[in-house]
Amino acid sequence: MAGYANLDEVRELTTVEEVKELSDIKLKNYIDRAGAWIRRVTKQTFEAETDPDILLDLTTATYLLVEYLWYQDQVDNKDSNLMAATSETIGSYSYTTNKTAVSESKIGDDMTGIKELDMILGSLMVASVNNSFFFSVSTPSKGKPGPYEL
Repeated sequence: MAGYANLDEVRELTTVEEVKELSDIKLKNYIDRAGAWIRRVTKQTFEAETDPDILLDLTTATYLLVEYLWYQDQVDNKDSNLMAATSETIGSYSYTTNKTAVSESKIGDDMTGIKELDMILGSLMVASVNNSFFFSVSTPSKGKPGPYEL
């Protein structure tokens, strides 16, 4: 599965005129990139998904990511993102910082800066589950066999 929305859906839902006017090939590329982003962040493919609310979230996340990716690909934005890296040298000591770097802990929390999109991505992520609770069996503390013990 490439993306979670088709060309017509993205063109209909986007509010960015330039995205609506992209060629089919370019728009399909953005949809594929958005789908890959969703799969990487959520660690799921949603291939057998039938829940209409989740499918709506996937469509919404796709067109919002298409807009986000298109915006990031604009030459002026690429230049400003690259200029966010700063270096300084003091004597023999030097360092470089990048104020736009996203840490691993922020994934799904504030990844794009688009609150709606970040909330959708966060809600689609697999919740971590401690598997030890599924198979643990409690025994009575006084040594008497419980009703399910052999």
